[in-house]
Amino acid sequence: MQISIPEIEKAKQVTKSFIKTQRFYLFGIITTLAILHLSIINNHPIESEEIYFYALGWIGILLLLWRNREHDEAIAGFSSLLGIFFLFLVILRPLHFWNLDLILFRISPIIAALGFGLLAFGFLGIKHHWRSFLLLCLMLFPYGFINDFLLFKLNFNEITATISAFALHYLGFKATYQGALIFLPTGTVEVLYFCTGGLLIVWLFKISLLLMVIIYPLSFWQKLGLIIGAFITGFLTGCVRVALLAVVVHKQEVFDYWHSYTGGHIFLTASTIIYAIFCTWLLPVEDIFWQQTLQKTSHSLEDIRSETIHHRKKSFSKWRLPLLATTWIGIVITAVYLMVNKAQIAVYQFPDTLTLDGWEQVSSASLDTKKNRQQNPSNDANNRGLEILQSGKQYRYFHKSIELKVKMLYAVNSRGNQNPFLTDVSKKIIKEKQPQIKQSSEIGYYTLYSDDKQAFLTACINPRGGSTATSAQFMKNRYTYDLTWNRLVLWIFGQEILRDNRCLWTQLSVSLNDMSITDAYAILESNWTHHYKTWQELFLLKHVSN
Repeated sequence: MQISIPEIEKAKQVTKSFIKTQRFYLFGIITTLAILHLSIINNHPIESEEIYFYALGWIGILLLLWRNREHDEAIAGFSSLLGIFFLFLVILRPLHFWNLDLILFRISPIIAALGFGLLAFGFLGIKHHWRSFLLLCLMLFPYGFINDFLLFKLNFNEITATISAFALHYLGFKATYQGALIFLPTGTVEVLYFCTGGLLIVWLFKISLLLMVIIYPLSFWQKLGLIIGAFITGFLTGCVRVALLAVVVHKQEVFDYWHSYTGGHIFLTASTIIYAIFCTWLLPVEDIFWQQTLQKTSHSLEDIRSETIHHRKKSFSKWRLPLLATTWIGIVITAVYLMVNKAQIAVYQFPDTLTLDGWEQVSSASLDTKKNRQQNPSNDANNRGLEILQSGKQYRYFHKSIELKVKMLYAVNSRGNQNPFLTDVSKKIIKEKQPQIKQSSEIGYYTLYSDDKQAFLTACINPRGGSTATSAQFMKNRYTYDLTWNRLVLWIFGQEILRDNRCLWTQLSVSLNDMSITDAYAILESNWTHHYKTWQELFLLKHVSN
């Protein structure tokens, strides 16, 4: 098939005409924003694992904007300028703040979307694009609570172990189960939640929500079918994976492969394909989706040119296109500058010497934060986007014959509820001395506990306010001391994070020897009360490194 020269010239003319419309520049602006947001997600220390979900969300948003393009209306100058203000209010912030400020991470894309909506559609036209805003909110919504429900309310690992063992038994593998354990003649495997289909269910559930927004209209039963299909597909795929792990448990290399991220990703891909096949059966995609799309994209090149002329006659003011072009160029330049000159989150460097009055420091050593994460793996997977342990230090002191140890771990994106020192509590904890929370009117909250050899005091030193031992106490400090007017102004102009979610996890311990627990606790509390303000000054470290 050959294209004649007149047709080529005709296409060039229409393309030139299209470039002179506002849609061209608006498409450039929203695409640049999407790329910038995906770049931020891809470089996030934890949220980067969800990059594919965010990419699907942005594709859906672009598709919805294109399908609703007939709602374009003349835009007032005030709404356009207000929209530009919102856009640059978000994108002018340093990129590393997105890794530290959870409010910025969740709220700023919505503010930017509101700015784009005002710029593109005005106050009256923005209501026609509510589905795009809903889709963005679904992208940003934290879904970790579903994992909490499946794990703690449904005992999902035990349910998975039961079904997997049942299936293996009827396949002739002589499998039995007890709780979350599956027993085979070749070995035993313990089913942890993150090996089940729980994460697959959450992934497919999020996809089902995107489909409900993008594809419309859908009946109640179709929507219910999407949700049920996501649950069944994820659950059964997880059972297959657990059964496979149980069968190959005696083959270490094979087991490690299917238990690793690579093996898990294969099952994630398989469950997605199976769910996609199910959706094509459940949803009349040809009738609901493609026909609407084809109808709205069936314009010929002449239609586009006539539409261009119509828009020009409709007459956006002379400043409209230069304003959009300038805004797009400004966003591109700002995005490139931020990505090229992005600052990194500073890895906190503890001082080698930390003075305690009346005590002689004999040594200091770095703590292995990776080891702590391995002891508490649910911290990364179940509380996505939250605490990241950066560095740690241990100090040893002597006073006469008494040895005192101080351990500190510097954490960002914390909620004050994952005390790393309490995840490795000795099994020899004295029953009558289980961890108990105490309060000092001057300092704050802390936890005391002991075993047969040592007594411990642990708490989270907050950037502002007293120490805390629970998430509720930590968040109360954030709302009391962080959400102030002076910090809000600094946050608006990108100079500070609004809610400072840093935490200095601290543990003091003293050997009991011939000392009573009461005397040991008195030593710990005395040092804690006396040195808390000094240790809190360690937060004066800047958020970024040069």
